[in-house]
Amino acid sequence: MALHRDLKNIVDWAWLRRNELMERARATGRPKGQTHLVKGNPAVREIYGYICGATAGKRVSERTMSKFSETLYRKLHNKLGGRIRYICQTNEWTEMRDLTDFPEPREWVGAFIHFQKRPMPACTERVYVNLKEATRANAFSAILKKIWDLPGVSSAKVAAPGAVKTDTVLVYCDSRETREQIIRIITKYQKRNLRYFGSELPKLVASAGTGIGHGAEPPIIHPERPNSQRFEAGYAEGQSFGMYRASLIFIALERTQFPEEMSQDFSRTGVNLSRFQNANPRQGMRLDIAGEQKKQANAVRNMGQKLEFEQRVETIFRLAGLDAEHPETQGDPILNAPPPPPPPPAHGG
Repeated sequence: MALHRDLKNIVDWAWLRRNELMERARATGRPKGQTHLVKGNPAVREIYGYICGATAGKRVSERTMSKFSETLYRKLHNKLGGRIRYICQTNEWTEMRDLTDFPEPREWVGAFIHFQKRPMPACTERVYVNLKEATRANAFSAILKKIWDLPGVSSAKVAAPGAVKTDTVLVYCDSRETREQIIRIITKYQKRNLRYFGSELPKLVASAGTGIGHGAEPPIIHPERPNSQRFEAGYAEGQSFGMYRASLIFIALERTQFPEEMSQDFSRTGVNLSRFQNANPRQGMRLDIAGEQKKQANAVRNMGQKLEFEQRVETIFRLAGLDAEHPETQGDPILNAPPPPPPPPAHGG
């Protein structure tokens, strides 16, 4: 099976940075092969940032933040039907009473502002939109009013000024049919307002036009592969499309033996260096040949281990319910039941 071009791009990027990523993962205190079990692994977050197109943050003025919140209030207050739950998502989730209840401006730079229907319909699909920062509040408000009354829409969120990702708006819905309705409405709006849209999307998201894409909702699990025979669902309070895939790619990476970790036995590569072991140092040609043979062996070894990494990505994606050729989709994960707890200690009579 071939890897989707975005997935191949991420795999190549991660392989080039494998030592740097594992160095960051060691901060968890776990040995290689087990660091992914720790939530908040910095190496996973780095892969996630690459998937999302994260860039360096920038300073945002209080005036910019206030203008953004004022626009949302002016355009959306009492303009959406039904009961709504508002949430400001930074490192924490803070419920807001309404669109007048924003935190202090400096406290929510780059945050996501969620609009959730109450009760909230089940979500299986999501639509991604990249809206430019300067006009994002206006454009988001216009789009949200057009799609909010679709029965299958469950929630939407918009990134505040200072966000550093390409997924600045997400709409969550209950089915592919609703997803296609949403995309048609946004595409129609875009025809008259193309200048409001950015062109990039997160990697692994299926494109539906300039700055518009879609992907399936991931399962709410923390993927765990404690050994090569098991794939388990760890506890998670929520899950992100990009974070789920970043976790899986990292699991494959840390369970691959790096060329730097292998012994200097080149026999598996088909290269025999024994005849150079006793070479006379003055016979430079012989030593040059030996060095060239060794370079070739290193190249073959690197290529072989890179292939192993790609194969592990395919395997872990399959177990996680993903298709390596269509990574925007989601099926049922193939999970092992967690091992039973140890028996209680016996007590003497």
